[in-house]
Amino acid sequence: VVVYKNHVYNNGSPDCPGHPRCGLENDVHGVHSGLGSARVWIVDNHIHENGGDSVQINGGINEPYPEYIYIGRNVMYHEGENAVDIKTAKHVIISQNTMYGFGPTHFVSSGSDGTAVVINDDNYINRLDNKIWVIYNTIYNSRNGIRTQAYANMMGNVIHDVDNSALITFGGHDAHFENNTVYNAVYGIDRSGGAAQYKVTALNNVLQQVSSIQTSVKNSMLNSKFADNIYGGGTTYVWGGATYNSLAAFKTAQPTQCSGCAQSLVDFVNAGGKDFHLTSSTQNGTAINQAHPSAIYDVFQSLYGIDIKKDRD
Repeated sequence: VVVYKNHVYNNGSPDCPGHPRCGLENDVHGVHSGLGSARVWIVDNHIHENGGDSVQINGGINEPYPEYIYIGRNVMYHEGENAVDIKTAKHVIISQNTMYGFGPTHFVSSGSDGTAVVINDDNYINRLDNKIWVIYNTIYNSRNGIRTQAYANMMGNVIHDVDNSALITFGGHDAHFENNTVYNAVYGIDRSGGAAQYKVTALNNVLQQVSSIQTSVKNSMLNSKFADNIYGGGTTYVWGGATYNSLAAFKTAQPTQCSGCAQSLVDFVNAGGKDFHLTSSTQNGTAINQAHPSAIYDVFQSLYGIDIKKDRD
């Protein structure tokens, strides 16, 4: 099934009551892929001002779960709930979408917390797996960028101008954040909870102008790994029950964490104009060509036969 180049908007009553601009939940989605769906491409669509999500993938608790779903290059904004909401599904790729305008101060119903991309905790089949991929998306002007409550990989996303957390994760699962760019957020990477046996991996991320907490891992400390991240702006780090007011203090207290991390401002081409490419002046600095390779890109290639080890356009 291919859903291609459609303009989907104002699903649900366009008038109050029930429309998201009234502040009430009217849970009608732009595109929905449900139980038993497979090999679905949702590509190059323009989706906005619906009562629920732009795209929801929801298979319930019974097999066959939705699988091999590609959500790519869509523009999604001003929905009653989320841009993308993944519930029970596997082999889902969310890539190169533009998502904005989610949150209480923007345009959202009472049924959402204003997060652009949500990987829900009812996606229990993925709690110890890595078949949900959120890669190379642009997210802005929302309350939160990406929230995962099940195992997911978030790589190469640009998240800017969010009211709360850029990347937030909680619950009984692992999470992987790599090569993301965060600019102008209150919280950078926030692990709100979860049992100690689960882990958070955060590698090669650039976090700039984070006003409150750069990194917060309140549980799952034993197996988590943070390395080669570049922090600029806020100077607060939380690890377990301890708060550190500088990266140096954090690394001293947690010597196994943040190898290769730096506290440094980087130069973007035009952050105000939403161009977050690094300027040539940082070519020999702490950002360009400094990322360390990890195996997660090889996992993606082994599953889907596509090499995504490359910079965003």
